[in-house]
Amino acid sequence: MKKLISILLTFVLVFTSLSVIGVYAKEEGSLFMPSIFDDYMVLQRDRNVPVWGESTNEGAKVTVTLGEVSKETTVKNGKWYLELDPMPKAKDLTMTVTDTTSTLTYNNVALGDVILLSGQSNMAMELRKCYGYEYLITDSVNYDVRNYRQTRKGSYQEERDNLDGNWIKIDGDTAGGVEAVGYVMAYQISEKYDVAVGLVRVNLGGAAIESYMDYEVLKARPEYAKIISDFDKYKSGELAQNWKKAGSTLYNRMVHPLIPYACSSLVWYQGCSNSGNPLLYNYQLYDYINSWRESFRDPDMPVCVVQLAPYTSKYMELRQVQADTSRRMKNVALITTANEGPKGYLNEELIHPQEKIPVGNRTFYALDNMYYGASYEYTGPEYSYMTIENDKPVLHFNHTGTDGLKIAKGDKLTGFTASKDGETFDTVEAVITDSDKIVINMEGARYVRYGWVNMEKDGTLGGNLTNSSLVPAGPFKADLPSLNVDKCEIADGKINVTLTNKGYSLTEAIVTVAKDGAEIKKETLVFETVDTESLVVDVEAGEYTVKITDPLGNVIAEKVLK
Repeated sequence: MKKLISILLTFVLVFTSLSVIGVYAKEEGSLFMPSIFDDYMVLQRDRNVPVWGESTNEGAKVTVTLGEVSKETTVKNGKWYLELDPMPKAKDLTMTVTDTTSTLTYNNVALGDVILLSGQSNMAMELRKCYGYEYLITDSVNYDVRNYRQTRKGSYQEERDNLDGNWIKIDGDTAGGVEAVGYVMAYQISEKYDVAVGLVRVNLGGAAIESYMDYEVLKARPEYAKIISDFDKYKSGELAQNWKKAGSTLYNRMVHPLIPYACSSLVWYQGCSNSGNPLLYNYQLYDYINSWRESFRDPDMPVCVVQLAPYTSKYMELRQVQADTSRRMKNVALITTANEGPKGYLNEELIHPQEKIPVGNRTFYALDNMYYGASYEYTGPEYSYMTIENDKPVLHFNHTGTDGLKIAKGDKLTGFTASKDGETFDTVEAVITDSDKIVINMEGARYVRYGWVNMEKDGTLGGNLTNSSLVPAGPFKADLPSLNVDKCEIADGKINVTLTNKGYSLTEAIVTVAKDGAEIKKETLVFETVDTESLVVDVEAGEYTVKITDPLGNVIAEKVLK
């Protein structure tokens, strides 16, 4: 199921909630505005800028002035909303909001780039806790990075405001408390493009992905029935008040009050709390990304998904889902952490590796290319598909860099295992044979795994495949396309074809319908999750051939229908 219940992004969505809780950060007489609007805030440049609030001055004209630009709207039912036209980068601006009787003033406002930082504890990990942080704190005064901080807390009902959020300028006194991955990325953006960067904190240790998802989105997919049932029980008090795990709670308190604040991109570092159900995470990560893009009014918003780092628990399947989702969705980059597990630093926790600077660097590289238009190789090799040649698996790769596939350390590839039956895997020799190909030296093998371990003793996943970027290849499983033909039949003047994607490597299938050797229909079915897609073709009486192939032309199934 691809279609989500549409999230209404209008005046009603911005201001309607199940309950009005708390106070607004700024208020003056009749005029109120939520916490995201504050001194030192960063507003998104080169984009329409939504501004909203409340007023008891019904019917009054509200005027928002930012620098030399002004725009007006009218208070209706106690609410008001407008959008400022796109403006270029700027700093040291003042924004005033007046409803003719009251005025709110915001100082040191910048037009720059706003980035959402969401996930759990490895996203929330502070700069002062990562290895080698000292020079970054000293150097922070040279960059314009700002942090919107809010209390990390959930709610069982949508709230208008998060009660105590505020913007701060990052400097030597405040840099240590900002998210490490986010700051390392942000200061490089600020330095390269001379722009203010606003980091918006939407993260909490131990949080499940469903806690960041809109209740209506969760209701729209039957796979989430238990999440909805549990939410209702949590809310009614039948279960413990564990809002970190319950669906929608962090969305209600930490996300909903921000919508539709204009943003440039999203960085997501989460998965530990959902590692027990990777199949469900296929749907969750896909729906999470789509719904946030819809909520923040940017269907192509660049998203960086940070892959789970090496750890003692079995995260392999969930890492695969993260890789699949990034490959299947447009403008979603996978940030690999295959060599950035715990290294044994003083007081380092296994689940919180301190090597966050390389992770932040890789996130910057990805956004620099996806959002800012740079054109260098920003990530390690990405597995694309597998073929069989001379009875041996041949792996094909994207993101091979300027010089093709490389070995990062040593003279032989490591980290590969293979199997003939998909059950028993053995360490196997793998050889780079072309700039984008690797041959697995096991005849009859049909299943290959790379970096498919919990964690090696050195805090890595064991592989040494890279490219000219020197960023490691992430772990992956390589199988031949796995597609189930649920239905391929002719009845009542129609040919019905229904396919279910079962595997990890297939993203699309081509269905061709021919009559007497002449093609009458050809359509590509795209699998954005492990889902089911259908094709219906109106036909006359006669004999037809239906052929199903992968994008390379390999025949998956072929059937004659009469």
